[in-house]
Formats: sequence, C-alpha cells, structure tokens
Amino acid sequence: MTGLCTSALRAACVAAAAFMVCGGPASGQKPGGSITVGLELDIPGLDPLKVGVYDTAAEMAAALIFDTLTSLDDKGVAVPKLALSWTHSDDFKTWTFKLRSGVKFHDGTPFNAQAVAWNIARQKDPNNHCRCAFYIQNIEKVEAVDDLTVVYHLRDPAAALEVRFFDRFFDITDAKDWNCLRSCDRLFQRTSTAHGTVQLWSCLCPHIGSLKST
Repeated sequence: MTGLCTSALRAACVAAAAFMVCGGPASGQKPGGSITVGLELDIPGLDPLKVGVYDTAAEMAAALIFDTLTSLDDKGVAVPKLALSWTHSDDFKTWTFKLRSGVKFHDGTPFNAQAVAWNIARQKDPNNHCRCAFYIQNIEKVEAVDDLTVVYHLRDPAAALEVRFFDRFFDITDAKDWNCLRSCDRLFQRTSTAHGTVQLWSCLCPHIGSLKST
C-alpha cells in the first residue's frame, strides 16, 4: 500500500504541476503586487560618490534602476547599450561616443549627452569627495558636442575605454532627480534590512531617473 500511495501521490503532483503550467486560468496572473528578495548584504547606497565600487547587493539593485553606456558580452567584449558606437583618436586620448536615441528617464526626460557629461562632472568635482575618484582620474573632461554625441578627453591613452563603461559607477542618472537619490541613500544607511530599504525607497522616490529604451 505504501508504494501505491507514494506512486499515486507522485502522479497527482505531476498532474497538478502540468495543470498549473498549461491549464491554469489566465486570471491567475495579475499585474502589480510585490516581491521579497533576500540579499547577502544590506544595500549601503546607490551614489557612487559615497559608495565607490558597489558590492553585490548594490550592484543588483542598481542594475534594475540605472543603465550604462556599454555592457560586456560573454567573452568580455564591450557591446552597445546607451552608446551605440564609439571611436578614438590615434593616440587613444580622445574618445567619441554616439548615443542611442529615443531613450528617456523614468519621468520622461530625454537621455542625452548633457546627462552623461553632468554625471562625470559631478563625480570629478573635488568638493564632492567621490570615492570613485581613482577610477575616473584619467578623465580630464567630458564634452557634450550635441544631444547624441559625447567626447571624453583623457590625460593618458586608454586602449579600451569602452570596456570600463560597463561598471556601475558609470551609471547615468538624471540631474534633477539627484536630490531624491541622495535622500534614498540616507534612507538606505538608516535601515537595517533589504526588504525595508526597498519598500521605503520606492515610496520616497517614485520618479527616480531610471532609463528605459524604446
């Protein structure tokens, strides 16, 4: 009997799983709701000025909110993301990036070269004491030539600058939303659980400058 019961139970479980996958009612899936995610560490913040290089918890959160100019494929080669293409001068000290059009921040503000230049200028401002300063010290200045063209002027040659721009401290944020993000970072530092920080942060900054491409 035990063997028969076990077999029957196993068959019932398989049938139930098949029903859930294939035959469940469409009304079972509804938009909205919430999800709780367990992280190995509390998120210390999302401002690279304060955080520097993200740990794994902050990396996961930032990847869901912000975007970078490039990404890396499975071979470690830079591929387009917010930047569609890039070229460099013969001495590798001047890099020109062509940006993707039709991209907007969460509140509808267009993403452009001015946003890219502003982010680097903010990080390089000595009054901000950026903890990412080591990683951007070779960038002398960033010039927004037009809305979709940004030029990086370097102090020393960089043969693979595009590879660096997948790092999360090169996330692009909207200038006018940064006061909100600073408040969020303070909130992250005050709370003690990832569940609490995500809930409170969503409530405090509903229009934070995340990027979505169309």
